Amino acid sequence: MNKNNLIFGTGFNDNPKKFLKKKFINSINYCADNGINLFDTGDNYFNGDIQKIIGNEISKKKMNIINKFQIFNNKKILQKNLDHSLLRLKRDSIEYYMPHWPIYNMDLNLIIDFIYENIEKKKNYKFWPV
Repeated sequence: MNKNNLIFGTGFNDNPKKFLKKKFINSINYCADNGINLFDTGDNYFNGDIQKIIGNEISKKKMNIINKFQIFNNKKILQKNLDHSLLRLKRDSIEYYMPHWPIYNMDLNLIIDFIYENIEKKKNYKFWPV
């Protein structure tokens, strides 16, 4: 099995009572120490706490991040969420940035403009389209 093809998913919102922070940290470090270097997270996972844990644990290691973001039809809110994700993750950029769940009346052009504007600012390098 090629470890470079594995992604560590960090979404635990379905049952926060079962989340064990120490076990999660051990899992992150085990993956990072054993060649699994792609982590999937989202700005709304435990209200950003998952990103803080990832930022504290792997900020000094060569890791790639997939960050899913909540969709709002408002660039200021989108920008604020991206900036907060970067702070929590202790990063200057995010390798993969993608919408989490589409909303019924989302303004696709606004979302795409927002993503491209941030690519130009180097806040993220790649994005996965909607």
